[in-house]
Amino acid sequence: MYSVHGIQDLYSYFRKLSSRHAVYLAEHTHTNWEFPPELDPWISEIEATDSTSTFFRYPMTKHKAQDANKSVHHESNVNKVLSQLGEGAKPVKAFLILGDDNEIVKTFTFNDELAKATATVLRETANFFYCYHAAMRGELTGGW
Repeated sequence: MYSVHGIQDLYSYFRKLSSRHAVYLAEHTHTNWEFPPELDPWISEIEATDSTSTFFRYPMTKHKAQDANKSVHHESNVNKVLSQLGEGAKPVKAFLILGDDNEIVKTFTFNDELAKATATVLRETANFFYCYHAAMRGELTGGW
């Protein structure tokens, strides 16, 4: 437990502990200790995104390709950005870096859809474990 940082291993161990004590919990508490079906896919998604538990704590990790995914700004090219513009098109947020002669050197677009989806999974997972922990404290220790 002290040398493992990936959530998948910790979650698997927690599931084993919960299963091992399921009969006792059912007989001595009033809480439904079942895990919601969406929890397994959430854990898998978090593990795929952050297997070393560093992705959300540090701006750069040893997985450079993954680091780019956590940013809401993604390098693009000006032609791609311009092709997305037009009447009735979805607005495009872009950041252009200009060179000495006002030429476009780099182009970045803003897309927070992945960040929002990841944040939702993290929030829901954390909320489940917060509630599970609160139920355990209430049921097993009288809230202490």
